[in-house]
Amino acid sequence: MSRAANFISFHDLSPEGRILWASPSIFDALGYELEELVGRCGYDIVYPEDYTQGKEFHKESFINDLVASQIVVRYKAKDGRPVHCLCVVSLCYDFAVNSVTILDDAAEACKLVPCSLLVKR
Repeated sequence: MSRAANFISFHDLSPEGRILWASPSIFDALGYELEELVGRCGYDIVYPEDYTQGKEFHKESFINDLVASQIVVRYKAKDGRPVHCLCVVSLCYDFAVNSVTILDDAAEACKLVPCSLLVKR
């Protein structure tokens, strides 16, 4: 279901979810160098058709003060192709940790229902 090119990223708690750091494996997963992403809006790499879903997920996670939540979303690789991902987001003090598992099979990704894992503080 997933390949080794998974990655972790840290984001600030702003509405833009700016990228503070990402593991070097983001290059293998999406083709971006870390220097290209630090400081950018986290939604810059969300696939356009999933942007609204991602923003709503982000907003609901913060409004409901969720410590951990998950979503299936597509990221936009540097070459423009969609990459199906399972993202588990955890709030840690003044930043969010996004643990991303790349889903190899689009059909498999479609079986996973986009949902929030409701873990409140």
